[in-house]
Amino acid sequence: MSTQARSGKRVVIVGGGAAGLGCAYSLLTEYRRLGGTTEAYLPGEPAAGLQVLLLEGKEQLGGRIGSERFGEFCIETGPATLTDSAPGLGPLLEQLGLTEELVYADDSAGQRYLFRQGQLRPLPRRPSDVLLSDALSLQARLRLMMEPVIPQPGWRPFAKKCAAATAPAESPLPNQDQTVGEFCRHRLGHRVTAELIEPLLGGIFAGDIDKLSLHSALPKLSQLVRSHGSLLTGLMREHQESQARPGAGPSAQKPTGARSARICGFRRGLGQLPLSLGQAIVAAGGTVSLGTEVLALQHSTGWQLQLTEQTLTADELVLAVPPPAAARLLSATDAELASTLHSIPMVPVIAISLAWPKEQVPHPLDGFGFLLAHQEGLQLLGVQFMTSVLPLCQQVPRGQVMLRALYGGAHHPSVLALEDGMLLEQVRRDLKLTLGILAAPRFIHIQRWPQAIEQYELGHADKLRTIAARCATLGSLHTTGAAYAGVGVPDVLRHGQQLGAALAAKLWAQRTSASDSGAGAEGARK
Repeated sequence: MSTQARSGKRVVIVGGGAAGLGCAYSLLTEYRRLGGTTEAYLPGEPAAGLQVLLLEGKEQLGGRIGSERFGEFCIETGPATLTDSAPGLGPLLEQLGLTEELVYADDSAGQRYLFRQGQLRPLPRRPSDVLLSDALSLQARLRLMMEPVIPQPGWRPFAKKCAAATAPAESPLPNQDQTVGEFCRHRLGHRVTAELIEPLLGGIFAGDIDKLSLHSALPKLSQLVRSHGSLLTGLMREHQESQARPGAGPSAQKPTGARSARICGFRRGLGQLPLSLGQAIVAAGGTVSLGTEVLALQHSTGWQLQLTEQTLTADELVLAVPPPAAARLLSATDAELASTLHSIPMVPVIAISLAWPKEQVPHPLDGFGFLLAHQEGLQLLGVQFMTSVLPLCQQVPRGQVMLRALYGGAHHPSVLALEDGMLLEQVRRDLKLTLGILAAPRFIHIQRWPQAIEQYELGHADKLRTIAARCATLGSLHTTGAAYAGVGVPDVLRHGQQLGAALAAKLWAQRTSASDSGAGAEGARK
């Protein structure tokens, strides 16, 4: 990473998680495509007129994605699965040579459970079945039956006639943002929200539904109401349409022979994805530097990055790190931008992987896992049945099963302060209560994430607009990551890739313009 003379533009990407890796890979491949050199370069050969450097403070790539092996056990330290229906994911995996490493969950992985009133209850797989499911109380189901006749916000005369007893006196207008909790209580009632919506959202954001923004976190819900007049009707119609598409349903076959086209992973863990992306970046002519921490930033005509032993310059800077880290780096450059980034909350999560001989676990573990309603009084967010979800992954020795218990989130951040011993006592009590497991686990691994998931709270869209405006003012600063376009791995990857493609187009246009100007000046001299 020399700071001396260089040719062309230098792009520095800070952060080697999914967003930073996706950005670097897309920038290099799209820049070469624009230059017509997609096939005509040697692996590792720098792209003409472009230097791409990716800096990662840790000694491995992946950010919150990671797979670690301990003897015969392989655990996921962060996200455990993907959904292959995510736009653009399939082509990317094919380019990386990961298609053959994919393993798909069988149809039973589509089953999820809800722990309510001391029992694991199967959640319905189809929206239409929810009215007959004992996953919800009878009172909740009766209220849910009324949802199709609950008027859209703003339809006050009808609202007073048919829903005065169940809907709030006032609710936001259709285009006005509101919390997920406000929306769901208005449409579905308090019981459905507490018994079903809170646990489901806990499994995605680990957040507080009375703070999460509907438009930012779950925009599709309000869209379904606007399109169909009813959330339940919209969900049922979407489900019917998805089942009618070619290749949908349990008979759909993947190369592995598995039935589900949705849930997937890699034979050697999800950590294969960042590892393959890093190798592809180097092969495309980029540089990946591990264990390289950026201590400070300065901005004038370009960017100066203060590292431990040197200063690095950059023409374009991408911050692919969580908002608090980006805020710290930018505090001396743009106080307003740093303050806005700092205002995006993050919640902690602890993932505890445990394994037992199969016969010591009474539950058949026939599904993806289970969630819990807050009213159950446990700090447990949920439990994933790891060996059941992806049985073809190399996770545990033969005859054993692995679970992953998740704690923390917006409602129980203090769990992060528990020592390992106290945490293990708690998880054993919780698993005894929920799954009837009495035996001590044969394997234990605790992964703590003090800042695990960005929270799209009310006003999040305004924050993103402010961030974009401040970055545009600086001109050569860009941000990407889970704060901007979804917290799932495919969402984060896609946002990074889109930024990389946009940067490639910008830099190629600048190079072309400079070449044209040079040719024009030379012609004038002749």
